[in-house]
Amino acid sequence: LVGQLLSGALLEGPLAKPVYIEWPPGMLEAGILTKEEIETTVAKLVKGMYGNPDSALMFFKEYKHVLVGMQMVQSKLDPCVFMKHDGNGNLVLMAVIHVDDTMLAGHPDWIGWYKDGIGKRFDYTDQGKLSKHLGVTYEWFEDENGEPYIIARMPKMVKQIVDTYERFTKADVTMYDVPAAPATILEKGSNEQPVEPEAYRCVVGKAMYLVTKLWASGSNPTRELTKYFSNPNNEHWKALEHLVGYLKKHEDEIYLRYNVPHELRPGTHGDSNYATNKEDRKSVSGLLFFLGGVLVNWLCQTQAFVTLSSTEAELGAQVSGVQEVVFQLQLLQELYLGCKPAIMLIDNTGAIYLIKNHAVSQRTKHISVKWHFYREHHEAGDFDPIHHGTDDNAADLLTKNSDVIMFQKHDNAIRNCQTYLRTHWFELV
Repeated sequence: LVGQLLSGALLEGPLAKPVYIEWPPGMLEAGILTKEEIETTVAKLVKGMYGNPDSALMFFKEYKHVLVGMQMVQSKLDPCVFMKHDGNGNLVLMAVIHVDDTMLAGHPDWIGWYKDGIGKRFDYTDQGKLSKHLGVTYEWFEDENGEPYIIARMPKMVKQIVDTYERFTKADVTMYDVPAAPATILEKGSNEQPVEPEAYRCVVGKAMYLVTKLWASGSNPTRELTKYFSNPNNEHWKALEHLVGYLKKHEDEIYLRYNVPHELRPGTHGDSNYATNKEDRKSVSGLLFFLGGVLVNWLCQTQAFVTLSSTEAELGAQVSGVQEVVFQLQLLQELYLGCKPAIMLIDNTGAIYLIKNHAVSQRTKHISVKWHFYREHHEAGDFDPIHHGTDDNAADLLTKNSDVIMFQKHDNAIRNCQTYLRTHWFELV
């Protein structure tokens, strides 16, 4: 797995329509243009430039044109994924593109072939084995059995969150053992004047990025904080201090370990918290997504609908899980990899019963038709719902604010690749 950075990428793409710009400052002083020319003429762009909204898209189209010319195949599910198979249908190379960054995974000979191919059109910087991408640093290790694993961290972002909070508040943050007070739920409160909303958005926005990239265990307290971007009050600032105080005390524990997957089979831990929002009584969905027992994605969100039972709320959460699992299966199918059924761990027996049975009762006939999407994919063999106890459900952290013992248990399992799904993989399969 290697990183690669294209030099001056946004200056490479041809524009789809004419674009004109004013002359930059200093042209008169440098003697390049006269005052009359500056006042009566403009410059026409030949290619994209930084600041042009279309530049990234135009570059991507040019990059794609080069890759297709190299017989790379673009994924139909994710347009930023390109793949190469040999004559026997074996995947030998995969390229994942993010603007001007490209991550390559494959056989060294084919990685060299890729670099030689794009080097004929673009200048690029070869950053070697993946070490940093989008603010996340990656460190490579081997365990006692010689198996490789990766530790992902974001130390600069953690420090930025703490420093930004302390700069705005002009005080040292109090340190805590959990990122939110246990069993608490934030509320809008009275119609008082918002307290420093711009500073609040700045700190919470950074926390959102940390949660999105690395810190699954902080998803629920951050989700609650984001609901009050426009009108934070003192209680919301107190909750924000709790989250920042945890990061300050436990900054060395904000990481994610990636082990070698047991196999390329998707799996999930799923949970919901029924009617948790006191303002509209909507429930919360929490899901951890795995590949061979290795965490690859997560979801924490307020459900868009009001449910009438905990079983219905659980079904609502699992629908989002099925959508992600189906995407993973389809992408793996494009790569000629992977296997099914996916393993979906659920701690609600009522939800599992409704998935596996077509019986309709007075209590279930109102359930939205789209939720039966879940049942259809189960019957197609895409996944297998399996019951497991709440105490072993790491997704519990993504739906509620837990006490210290429960938080530490699930947080350690999530960041160290030791969730129930990982440790009991072969029993579940």
